Amino acid sequence: MKEVLDAALISNEAEALIDEEACNCPGRHSRALRCERKLRQCREVRSRKSSTPNPLCFRHLRGQTQSGLPSAVLTGIVLAAGDSTRMGVPKALLEAPDGQLFVSRIIRTWQTADVHEVVVVTGRDHDAIAAAIARDGIGRPPLIVQNPDPSRGQLSSLLVGLDAAASSEGVLMTLVDSPLATRATVTAVIEEWRRSHAPIVRPAIGDTHGHPVLFDRAVFDELRRAPATVGAKGVVRAHEREIVNVQVSDEGCVVDFDTPLDYERYLKRYRNPPQN
Repeated sequence: MKEVLDAALISNEAEALIDEEACNCPGRHSRALRCERKLRQCREVRSRKSSTPNPLCFRHLRGQTQSGLPSAVLTGIVLAAGDSTRMGVPKALLEAPDGQLFVSRIIRTWQTADVHEVVVVTGRDHDAIAAAIARDGIGRPPLIVQNPDPSRGQLSSLLVGLDAAASSEGVLMTLVDSPLATRATVTAVIEEWRRSHAPIVRPAIGDTHGHPVLFDRAVFDELRRAPATVGAKGVVRAHEREIVNVQVSDEGCVVDFDTPLDYERYLKRYRNPPQN
């Protein structure tokens, strides 16, 4: 019997179903992953067909730790679990001006900046996003993790991604509706983090800060303890004096798309740039 995992990691084959008896992962995972511990602990469950513990777990083609990802210095997390209510279609599947899907553009940009381990956190549109990424032929496919209850807020999706990247020294996080930051911007943020080891590093244009945001491992536990009603903003405020804002000239890092009008206006502007 096949079960749809609430937190399934999808390989480059875009598998959404895992055979209970086919899994040989050393970790023990179950539908208890729905609990408020947000995937931080795995619990043994017993098979319906056997009295011996049956591990339901993440499966991926690459080598993995129990958290689902190989050990990495830096992991990228793309939050794509929102319902896109105002946009009307999954934002991850919108096309950027260069023709790439939003989610694919972010992944490829990060990989050219040497962020090779990327986690995409999905929600209701999990199957469509996983299938689109598989079709897109990304050379090193991301891990795709489904947040079982995105209604808990954006922080819940970040924590789902964070647990998949638990062995990393830092995570680079962005919202899927902010896909236009350039490689140069991503590289500048990473290099500043490596230089300063600041708890939070983000790009900025003047006083306007953007994405992606890099969280050092030093604040992982604070993120996990943060109230869902406040989210990551509480951690950001707590470290306001320590945050490093990397000044860039890349407008793409501060652009996001919430409505069809936002999207249409940007495409029109891109295709018909103002004449100087």
